Amino acid sequence: MPPRGYGVNPCFVLDEFEYSIECQPTPPSDRNLEIYSRHAAGERAIDLAAEYGISWQRVYQIVRQVKAFPRAVTSLLVVPGTAETDK
Repeated sequence: MPPRGYGVNPCFVLDEFEYSIECQPTPPSDRNLEIYSRHAAGERAIDLAAEYGISWQRVYQIVRQVKAFPRAVTSLLVVPGTAETDK
């Protein structure tokens, strides 16, 4: 059984111990990238939670998940609302 909160992982092909090396993690959504960047810029989790209609605990969960996303892939992502997307 996959860890709680992660859903079914299609990378586990035959059973929970067989992992396909070709599987890539799903990149964070635009919303989650925005939450992460705003939190990193100093906005409080409680304020972000109220704005997005989620709990402050979920904000911290999103921050941890985006931070844990492979750095090589994260560096290629464009965060909505940054100068790169405003061009």
